[in-house]
Amino acid sequence: MYKAILIGFINKKQNKKKCLENLQELELLINNLKKFNIIKKYIQRIRKINSQTYIGKGKFLEIKKFIILNNINYIIFDDKISSIQYKNIEKKFNFKINIIDRTYIILKIFKKRSKDYNSKIQIKLAKNKYLLTKLNKKWQHLKRQKGGINFKGPGEKELETDKRIIKKKIFILNKKNKKINKQISTQIKHRKNVKQISIIGYTNSGKSTISNLILKKKHNLIKNQLFSTINTKTKKIYLNKKIILITDTVGFIKKLPKILLNSFYTTLNSIKNANIILSIIDLSSLFIEDYIKYIINIYLKYKINYNNIINIFNKTDINIYNYKKLSNIINKYKIKNFLFFNKKKKINIIINKINKILNIK
Repeated sequence: MYKAILIGFINKKQNKKKCLENLQELELLINNLKKFNIIKKYIQRIRKINSQTYIGKGKFLEIKKFIILNNINYIIFDDKISSIQYKNIEKKFNFKINIIDRTYIILKIFKKRSKDYNSKIQIKLAKNKYLLTKLNKKWQHLKRQKGGINFKGPGEKELETDKRIIKKKIFILNKKNKKINKQISTQIKHRKNVKQISIIGYTNSGKSTISNLILKKKHNLIKNQLFSTINTKTKKIYLNKKIILITDTVGFIKKLPKILLNSFYTTLNSIKNANIILSIIDLSSLFIEDYIKYIINIYLKYKINYNNIINIFNKTDINIYNYKKLSNIINKYKIKNFLFFNKKKKINIIINKINKILNIK
């Protein structure tokens, strides 16, 4: 296991509480890779981001001293850092230190979890877009990969060669991704006459568990890990002899990198076209209100009928939550159609709600 430190920031957009919550989520993401041991978390209050090193001079010296004393291998930023900042931070250390960010961690998890062709293409596309933003004069990543690729012209610089290789890959992957999205749109048109249910929620909220209970499948694939589902899957079920399509979507995450938005194309289409949305809210999470605000914005954007949403407060059996606080959240966001659930309860309480909304008798 590599020793690592995390660095988060307090600014106008993010207070201390939010910063700590985001660092906790980042640590959960990192733990899924089973590669890093988080030794310490640093928080810096900044009015303006240092365009050269992101970190202020005083904090940088404090971190550098800690890294030397504790033989730290990795610095992991909660925010995206530019290639210039990366280069300057690396330059300020007179020893080898690996510098990565949240986007890198998420890409690694997506790559590890992707199984079908569609998700693999989307992850490759996102990865190459990410690599392109990290290119600088000290870049060496592609040197080992270029053998046999005849891109290098007479006198052409190494950096420009690398850019050309990555841009070529992005062009090819973009074409494949457009074809995939076109196929998805065609599939959606063919499903218009069939009732559809979409299961949404933050990653690790219990979506797949509830999906499997409805589908009457065993739970052998359900793990307590982030992004256990990154391949949006639609299955057919029968409710009182009527065909229903049920989709377990990719889990949402805070601070999702823009380069990964394509990975959520199917998820967003599933939400737009669903007759019923099962919105899974994890009561063991620190981010309950954040999720509710996030998902309400999606409902407003796609003009989704609130009457077709079933809010499922999940994991009531493993968390002693504050009823008063939860009641305030429910009233604040005018959540009307909701129920409480855990895996010990019978799935019929959810199925009965579905039947009622779809008028299935």
